[in-house]
Amino acid sequence: MDELIRMDHVIHTLPLEQQSNYADQWCQKMAKDEEFALSQLVGLDEEKNYSLWNSTSVGNCAYMVLHAPTDDLRQKYAEGLSRYCTWKNNQSDAMGCVVV
Repeated sequence: MDELIRMDHVIHTLPLEQQSNYADQWCQKMAKDEEFALSQLVGLDEEKNYSLWNSTSVGNCAYMVLHAPTDDLRQKYAEGLSRYCTWKNNQSDAMGCVVV
């Protein structure tokens, strides 16, 4: 559990493949299902939700970038993950945080 808490603060700085290691088993199992992939896009682009994200949220999104069933869906997940990482970097900069 301590690792997951620590990862919440640094996962946005990791390469995509490493981020995807934090996806939950359900996401890994369902990633190729188009209905599931579409359902998980809800709220992905809403900055108001970003403060609720944790390492599993990032991991699931990264996993979908790599494994969603269509190029279009993979692109949507990539854009959402990029927006989150930019937001997280801005939050860290504003707080004077150093990512370790």
